[in-house]
Amino acid sequence: MSSQRTPPVAPPHPISETYLSPKWASGVFRIPAIIFSFWVLVFVRLPFWIVKRAFVRPRNWGWGRAVWIELVRGFFQVQCDVGLQPGRLTREQPYKGKGVRSSFVWIPPADHTFRVGNAAHTNLKGQAPDFEEVPAFWFAPTSKKRAEGQGEKYTPVLNDGSPGVLLYFHGGAYVTLTAREQQDGEPLGRELVAATLLDMLSVEYRLAGNYSFPAQLQDAISAYVYLTNDLKVPAEKIILVGDSAGANLVLALLRYIKESHHHHKLVKPGAAILLSPWLDMVGVLSIEESAKQLDLVPTDFGQWGAKAMSYGHSKDILKTPLLSPFYDDVKSIAALLPEKTFINAGGSEVLRPEIEVYVKKALEGRATSGGKYKSPAKNELYLQERIDGITTEQNGITYDLTEGCPHDFATLPITFQPEINRFMKRVDSWLNPSTTFTISERDLLEIRSCWWWPRFDRLSTTPHIATTSVHEVTGPGEPLINPRHVLVGLPQAYGYHCK
Repeated sequence: MSSQRTPPVAPPHPISETYLSPKWASGVFRIPAIIFSFWVLVFVRLPFWIVKRAFVRPRNWGWGRAVWIELVRGFFQVQCDVGLQPGRLTREQPYKGKGVRSSFVWIPPADHTFRVGNAAHTNLKGQAPDFEEVPAFWFAPTSKKRAEGQGEKYTPVLNDGSPGVLLYFHGGAYVTLTAREQQDGEPLGRELVAATLLDMLSVEYRLAGNYSFPAQLQDAISAYVYLTNDLKVPAEKIILVGDSAGANLVLALLRYIKESHHHHKLVKPGAAILLSPWLDMVGVLSIEESAKQLDLVPTDFGQWGAKAMSYGHSKDILKTPLLSPFYDDVKSIAALLPEKTFINAGGSEVLRPEIEVYVKKALEGRATSGGKYKSPAKNELYLQERIDGITTEQNGITYDLTEGCPHDFATLPITFQPEINRFMKRVDSWLNPSTTFTISERDLLEIRSCWWWPRFDRLSTTPHIATTSVHEVTGPGEPLINPRHVLVGLPQAYGYHCK
């Protein structure tokens, strides 16, 4: 690592123009266009959706859930229409939020020796971005741990029984959303940390539209090198996590590690969690219109991100496995993924078809590499049925389908909290297969009757707990603000009844 830090280029203002801004929302018309678009969303579209979803909505969705999905999709559509992106944090424009669940840190840029392979990918003019400082946030499972280390002094806790450290990349089609606690990156980060009781580094990588590819990959490399070289975290203790475009970035990082290993000697991480991964930027797979109506991602959203990622490059770059892993061959996919890989999809999301094809390729690749798995015939992909979906696990590849949920549902705690609770339980069980809890039926009923925060502020976070009542927990452990960890290790039959 280089001790010298390169000052990043000052980013555009959050409402300033980029090369993605449409002509009608540029110049002196930009701010009025943004205000008008949001006014139409709130006062024209929202009332229509409120009435429409009172009569027409998916059978397993309530009225509030259906309206909320419409509102989220409408917000993304406004962002697409006006090219609205958040600004980037810099030393001149630092993070000013007050972290309750996180602490801010600057990740130093990776040394120039890591600028090889895909990290040095040039555009049509022969130019390529360089490594820069990367803003990031440490999420910790307890308030005490957050207080012990802030910012660059923060160090994750590792012991023999810990699965490791989570390295998280947020979604947003590479053009929007952030990793900041009070904004988009907080819900999923909070849920993951509470469920797994692991420290998590959430990376705010450079967004396309302001920074051309491979700036995003370079920031991911800097974060990985920061953990392995600076903090001395063993690679097998790193769990890469990404949702949507963040999962795409995870796969790009894995490809870089695999293909350029002889240059930088980086080692593949121990595990990866891919939530609703964006695998095909070309979008050749057909999507039924009915599926679009159940999802929160507008059609223009993916096209916006793909356009931004290919800016300055040949459009053929979108068809390469680097940006569209869907087009990779089975053997390469099997070799690319870590030994333990968890892939999730929502039952009603538009990306489900390509995700399931990718999973089948991964399983087939593992089988031809010496595994015991036989290639699935037609749609025979599932092994274990659940109340809310299906799970399959073969040769280290786990595929988790959650029925009735849209794309990236784990980032929507307001409307999908019951599904998120059960999903996080499965993630923790996957990371900690030996985790066990002992809890009585009386306690379970009491938990169900008083689910929210006030009565749960003194529960233990220790993975192995024996309980006699909700308020009396035996065994060591630090208190945790979010109590859902108590349900993480419940037997499967109990977990599905906790609402």
